[in-house]
Amino acid sequence: MVLYASSPVMAVVGTAQLERSETLSVQDAWSSHGHAMGINRREFDDYLTGTETACLLFLTKASPLGTPLPLNDLRSSRAFHPPQSYRYVAESDPTAIRQLAAQRA
Repeated sequence: MVLYASSPVMAVVGTAQLERSETLSVQDAWSSHGHAMGINRREFDDYLTGTETACLLFLTKASPLGTPLPLNDLRSSRAFHPPQSYRYVAESDPTAIRQLAAQRA
C-alpha cells in the first residue's frame, strides 16, 4: 500500500503491506481495536458519524519514505486525486506512485 497523509501534510508519506481487513459495527470496531488505532474515541466517532460499520485495514511492514512526495509534485506530471479511502494503484497514476508501489511489492 502507498500511504497518503491528507491535509495539512498532503503528501505520500510511506508504504505498508495489507495483512487483512475486517468490517465490524462501529462499537465492535472500537471495543476490539480502539487501543491500537492511534486516535482517540472522539476522533473515531467523528470520522464514522452517519455510518453503522467500520472497515478496518491491518497493516504490516510499514515504512516511512525518507522524503515525502508532495501532492503538488505528484500532480505536476498528470492529474492525480488521492482517494478518500483506498484503491489499487492504476496506470493513470503518476510515475512516482507506480514506481513506489512496484518497489515495495
